[in-house]
Amino acid sequence: MAVKLHVSTLGEHICTIDAQLQWTGRETKDAIMRVVAVPISVQSLVVGDAMLDNHKNLEQLIAATSGEAVPREISVTLIKGQDPRIWKTPQDPMLLATLLSHCDEMPVQMSVGMSAWARHVNFRDPAPQPLLKALPWKAMFGLDPADVVAVFYLDANIDSIEDGSYFLATLVLLESGKMAAAASYLDELDYGYTWVHMLEVTSFRELSALWPNFAKAVGMAPAVVDVDHAQSKASTASDVVRKWERFDPECL
Repeated sequence: MAVKLHVSTLGEHICTIDAQLQWTGRETKDAIMRVVAVPISVQSLVVGDAMLDNHKNLEQLIAATSGEAVPREISVTLIKGQDPRIWKTPQDPMLLATLLSHCDEMPVQMSVGMSAWARHVNFRDPAPQPLLKALPWKAMFGLDPADVVAVFYLDANIDSIEDGSYFLATLVLLESGKMAAAASYLDELDYGYTWVHMLEVTSFRELSALWPNFAKAVGMAPAVVDVDHAQSKASTASDVVRKWERFDPECL
């Protein structure tokens, strides 16, 4: 059954969506994202006084909250949160929102300190950004953190107590609109050397073709690699099945 969703923030109407009652929360968020470029990961949708769960559909929510005949028009409140992977406002918000929708289960995680008491951090923690920005981006990749718009993937192992060594593998969106994939090792004390492999690409397919071992190591699913033009294929986001795995340096 078709319904109209009137989507508003707490103080402003932002769009009207032609929806289906069978849509899940994620499908609803995906439709909103394609109109207003708000990433799925920062959307919370409220109907009445109930939150729309990603895996439940609109019909279930309405039945649970009203118990009456399903209305043809529904008011939805969009509450925008924060995604720690987003570092700054990009030139192309829709591109970022769509790329994030394909990468929203890719881990941003680190092991910090000696192995005996390593601190594990991931992007779902309350405040990982200061630690992320403190990483030696310049030394390892020649990147200024100011050039990074968003971090899609990060696996970092930092042992700054014993020998000052860092291993990082990352996939980031740059200010230029390109994605940079990189793996690097930096030893500051014992040997004082750095090895780095980095390339810039414009699509997941290009990344997979030019650096297949990296795509394999981050567990990049073929359905994601197939998305060449993120904006034109945003609707495929809800159909992608992802199974991300921790980075295996042996794949390099």
